[in-house]
Amino acid sequence: MNRRVVVTGIGVIASPGAGKEQFWAGITSGKSFVRRITRFDASPMRVQIASEIDDAILRPFVKEGDWPTDNRISLYTAIAARLALEDSRLTADDFAPDRGGVVLGTSTGPTPAALTAFYTRQNGSNGHRKGDGAAGAWMHGFPAGLVRELSLRHGLRGYCNVVSTGCAAGADAIGVASEAVNWGLSDVMLAVGAEAAVEPSTIQAFDNIRALSHRNDDPDHASRPFERDRDGFVIGEGAAVLVLEEKGQALLRGARIYGEIRGYCTTTDASHMTAPREDLSKATLAARRALQLADAQPQDVDYVSAHATSTPVGDRLETQLVKNVFGPRAYEICVSSLKSIIGHSSGAAGAMQAAANFLMLQHQVLMPTVNLENPDPECDLDYVANQSRPARLRCILQQTFGFSGKNSMLVLSKA
Repeated sequence: MNRRVVVTGIGVIASPGAGKEQFWAGITSGKSFVRRITRFDASPMRVQIASEIDDAILRPFVKEGDWPTDNRISLYTAIAARLALEDSRLTADDFAPDRGGVVLGTSTGPTPAALTAFYTRQNGSNGHRKGDGAAGAWMHGFPAGLVRELSLRHGLRGYCNVVSTGCAAGADAIGVASEAVNWGLSDVMLAVGAEAAVEPSTIQAFDNIRALSHRNDDPDHASRPFERDRDGFVIGEGAAVLVLEEKGQALLRGARIYGEIRGYCTTTDASHMTAPREDLSKATLAARRALQLADAQPQDVDYVSAHATSTPVGDRLETQLVKNVFGPRAYEICVSSLKSIIGHSSGAAGAMQAAANFLMLQHQVLMPTVNLENPDPECDLDYVANQSRPARLRCILQQTFGFSGKNSMLVLSKA
């Protein structure tokens, strides 16, 4: 089968706020949402900044009976899914339960919270440390439990899956969910990217490999993709959920359609654990195959949604990737980075990107790359510096990458 896949609902919770309206206002504001960490005492750590979700944002959206309120990834997932389904206006009469499903993408799942609990809660009787509920969070199958909760709550009892492909997981969740609709396995899918990594263990782990920015005294300017003096990424968090539907069904019920998922491809560099291949051959292959599956040509693409984490090597190579795919036309295409605004939310990042991209298609406005004042000479494309910009948007190439050489590409368009 080759059925068309459209997006009819968007739910987001991120540092700018909860809901698509707050998210859109934040990502087009021209400012960063990176701050000094307030959730725990980060003063002993070398990195003391993040793009965290304030409890004041979270609290109004927590409902009685939401899953473990001490596990933020569960809360983020529950809230974003609820917002997405409300936005879609789907009802139980619109699809059969076994024709609906869920795909969740996450990188670390609940492990950061489990580690924090393990190392900070004392057992006074023997001096060992323990965490309330930590045992369940250690299980690698915990994300499948989140899928189960979503399935039970929202009557989605068909195709379900979990992908944990590092920082590409959110994009891969959308790709896998779209394939389930495309192949006729489902009529409705929730594609979820979720992460709650603003925890000491995660920050310390990424700092140990020298991946994070140390601009503790200037958090507003810490996440600065394509900048000459960028020094690493900033950890973010949250969840984004897209409601995917078969296009005919969506039209039949009169749904609002944000756009279409036209192509998806993923490849592996089969090279270094963290560094991309310098020749970009496998990333270029993924982009070209995604365009081919979308029945699109490079000249059809109006905008590139960059992974762009603010690392010295990554941003330079991603700029070269755009040139590889589009040739001389790369200088005519707009490129920008969501992570300049809300940091890098690991497994949620690709889903956050996609939510932003579909909102851009709806509003015909490009979000900016903030903090871009002195571009790296090797990063010489149009990055929509510092201010949002009206644009004629029809087709978007979304680039997402993960450790272990993961290259995941989505082609998104107006329906």
